[in-house]
Amino acid sequence: MYYPTLQERFQRVLGLPQRGSLPSTGMKTVLLIGLLGALANRSPTLANLRVAILSGSERGNYYAAVSALAAEAQQPQGHIDNLSSAGSVENIARLIAAKTACNIHFALVQEGMDWPTDHPIELIGRLSKAESLVFLGLDADRTGC
Repeated sequence: MYYPTLQERFQRVLGLPQRGSLPSTGMKTVLLIGLLGALANRSPTLANLRVAILSGSERGNYYAAVSALAAEAQQPQGHIDNLSSAGSVENIARLIAAKTACNIHFALVQEGMDWPTDHPIELIGRLSKAESLVFLGLDADRTGC
């Protein structure tokens, strides 16, 4: 007569699969619950947002617009640094200079401004007023900077 070893008895009691057999019902249930937990609440939020935006004078409209964005991002624990500047010309220069440091990600610039074509900055959108542009710094979409 065959008597199971102590290890085999514990595997059966704990619902662990034995060699060569399929996972037990208990193991399948645990895997299903784990999968459902991983997929729960997959809606996007601003909680992981960490960016710096060059705006303009602290008394100007651009600074106020970025401050409003920062307040909105702060609700779900996101963070936007509103960096004041002397204006659009400085914003372009600082965005280009920050390419290697990766500490400035966006800049607001008035429409009609010339920017160097030999640098990899990119127009990513226009704000509601025709005078406003948004530039994206090099690799700003990567989280590793």
